[in-house]
Amino acid sequence: MIGIHTNTRLQDKVDSDWQAISGHRLARKKVWKAYIGDTYGLSPPLSDRTPLNGHALYARSLILYLAAHQPKPLITTDVGAWKRHTESIEIQVSRVMREQHFGFKQQRWVLDALLYSPGILKVAQEWRVLPTGEGDETDAVLQTYMSNVDGSDWVFDTSASSRLDCAYTGHRIRLPIDDIVGNPMFDHLDIETIRGAAGNDEYNDERLFFEDEDRSQPLREIVTCWEVWDQRDNRIKIWPIQGPSQTWYEESWDGHRDGPFHYIDYLDVPNHVVGLSPLCLVHDLIEATNRALSKTIQQTDYAKTIMRVGGGNAAEAQAIMEATDGQAVLNENKLVEMLTVGGPDQRTLAMVPILKDLFNWQGGNINELAGLGVSAPTATQGRMLNEAASGMIKFMQSRTQEAVRGAVEAIVHNELRDQINTEVVPVSLADGTTYWKQFTPEDRQAINGILLNINIDVSSMRFRSPEDRLQQLMQWWQGFVMPAWPIAQQQGVQFDFQTVNRHYAKLIDMPEINEATIYAASSSPEATGSPEPARQSPVTTRTNIRQDSGSGQDGGLGGPMAESLIRGAA
Repeated sequence: MIGIHTNTRLQDKVDSDWQAISGHRLARKKVWKAYIGDTYGLSPPLSDRTPLNGHALYARSLILYLAAHQPKPLITTDVGAWKRHTESIEIQVSRVMREQHFGFKQQRWVLDALLYSPGILKVAQEWRVLPTGEGDETDAVLQTYMSNVDGSDWVFDTSASSRLDCAYTGHRIRLPIDDIVGNPMFDHLDIETIRGAAGNDEYNDERLFFEDEDRSQPLREIVTCWEVWDQRDNRIKIWPIQGPSQTWYEESWDGHRDGPFHYIDYLDVPNHVVGLSPLCLVHDLIEATNRALSKTIQQTDYAKTIMRVGGGNAAEAQAIMEATDGQAVLNENKLVEMLTVGGPDQRTLAMVPILKDLFNWQGGNINELAGLGVSAPTATQGRMLNEAASGMIKFMQSRTQEAVRGAVEAIVHNELRDQINTEVVPVSLADGTTYWKQFTPEDRQAINGILLNINIDVSSMRFRSPEDRLQQLMQWWQGFVMPAWPIAQQQGVQFDFQTVNRHYAKLIDMPEINEATIYAASSSPEATGSPEPARQSPVTTRTNIRQDSGSGQDGGLGGPMAESLIRGAA
């Protein structure tokens, strides 16, 4: 009885908090419309014009620095007996990330953080009903899955001052009835109970991905449920939004220490769960710039050139209109003139570059980030803007890397606690050979995930063009190899020029360089260009003896030197 009372109170709390954060969902809808190019706030006939889509421009430029590619996991350990398994765990985790399209979901994760804040990614291990490939047969499979959580479905404890203090966090999930039936998570439910919770989803009207006139019926009948992580009890609870207040699923959470939800925030707000998105800082400037540009375009559309004719000159005006280019026309009274009416207002037009500069300044030098050109009038100001933009990017990269590392930790944790599936993974030996073996639940159970060092290759997440790689290769060759060549010769270090030349030809997309380069077959240092062994001079000792001689002795200009000079003069 106590458990039922507690569950009911949690359900009431979720419903009240859901109504309390309706303002956040409206703000998300406004930003989303601006991102897709909807001219929010502009009056007709300019409702289809968005001259500057600053939201998409800003988000595109930052994604190149934050989440351009899927990260590569790096797993190590100090326990000697487990070191042979770390490579297998890396390969298995990378396989799961590829199967779950982690690279694409990571970009959506970062994009949500840039637009709305926070970006939410769910990493969990659940039973899924999947087809077996034999006709219409299905089977329940326990697997790790990742999904982006839409902020319009997210709910949290509004009485908390941060996510760490929340009594619960959760979101709405939509489960097809076909997936519920046969799922071990819901095997205690009968089909009548499941269908009784299905029907029209009243919350679908607040979804952001479809306009009302474009909405269509789902392919399969679904049940909309709340999935909540009760942080106080550390339990996952699922119950339907419609129908009787009955908990369908309740189990202890034994996954990642931070729960199933992983967040990215770039601007924290004191004493509040939801932070500010970077685009919130420039949203009003983008809208103001679009208003000024749209008004200027509208004034340009209304501009026209007309002919003004004085009284009694209709014949001359008709002759001018019928004349071709270059044809002479008689005009005696000179009462015909061309007038320009309308056109862009100069004061409105002057506001456009001001708003553009403000957008660039407040956005952290967007011109430089998006490759739109340098806006600074001097080199010193340009360098200061680049340094400021670099500092902002590094801070956002650190936030992104921390969140992605937490998601990778959750994947590793789920794979280690999998006591059902057996995977075939490669194992590398000390001599460099590799063989394939089964990674069984017993092998996973012997490894303690706490003693694993889980990290990510941060350079794998960033976009690097062939031009950037070529520049870094040449900087390494000219800035390190050439100055260090004498020291490298002394220590017996050799550089493979053939490999460097092959990479150079690949980066500049000219394979002809490899065909035109001929390498001698001899292995001698003279033929291969390898440095000779360093020769060290023998150790010697020099002794300097100084003798002072007086004026009467053979010193100075006296003695044999003086006699030779005298004989030469004679």
